[in-house]
Amino acid sequence: MVFNPIYEMDTLRRLVDEVFSPSIFEGRLDNFARANVYESDKGFVVQMYAPGVKNDDIDLNFSNGILTIKTKRTKDTSKFKDAKVLREETVDFDYSRSFTVPADIDTEKITAKFEHGMLIVHLPKSEKSMPKKIEVKVK
Repeated sequence: MVFNPIYEMDTLRRLVDEVFSPSIFEGRLDNFARANVYESDKGFVVQMYAPGVKNDDIDLNFSNGILTIKTKRTKDTSKFKDAKVLREETVDFDYSRSFTVPADIDTEKITAKFEHGMLIVHLPKSEKSMPKKIEVKVK
């Protein structure tokens, strides 16, 4: 193989750009907390992907028609104390996301479960906000 200084310098430049570029984490936090929101006659379901988050690091709050989800993720490096870091792409961070719910919610019946990195929040509509069938009487 022939040494090509132009190729070597270009390879080095790309590596340095990748390591020191502020954009290496660009979009990753947004990808972290992507959510799906569903509505039915009975209520709403918010499904949010939160990999690496522990149960104790999730905080849910529903107030004045707004559901706020706060999560915290910390790296667990305790297993690798004696190892040399070659590449580290995970970061510690706190994340907060809010959703406006356009209906009266029965706050006593809100439930949430978290398994396999997926948070699922059920927000049932109150009886008074559910659609009602009105019978038309013919005389």
